[in-house]
Amino acid sequence: MATPARSNRRLIVAVETVAEGIAVMRLHGNLDINSVPILEAYLEPLWRQPGLSGLVVDVAEVDFCDSTGLGKLMGARNLCEGRGLGFALAGVTGIMQRLLVLTGLYPYLETYPDTDTAVRNLTGTPE
Repeated sequence: MATPARSNRRLIVAVETVAEGIAVMRLHGNLDINSVPILEAYLEPLWRQPGLSGLVVDVAEVDFCDSTGLGKLMGARNLCEGRGLGFALAGVTGIMQRLLVLTGLYPYLETYPDTDTAVRNLTGTPE
């Protein structure tokens, strides 16, 4: 049985710090057992970043996510919560929204349609 082409797309991660110490992490590609170490390599330095007040993970360009990827997202959320940091997922539509609903995780995550809305909500900045 052939593996779908999408499962061969590696994970690309871009991180920037925006307003009031919010880090925005944009994911592009597959978030799975093979790519979670890439995500971990970007998350580790964030936890040591001075002035970090929250993390927005933009999953709009995630093509595939398995249980390992979901586990890492929930782990990041729990770490943020334990440190008093805000956490949100942005770009939650399509495949990611269906996955979060089917697994029952959707109610446990702050989700927003886009990064700007997520950042505004974490910083308490009105539109």
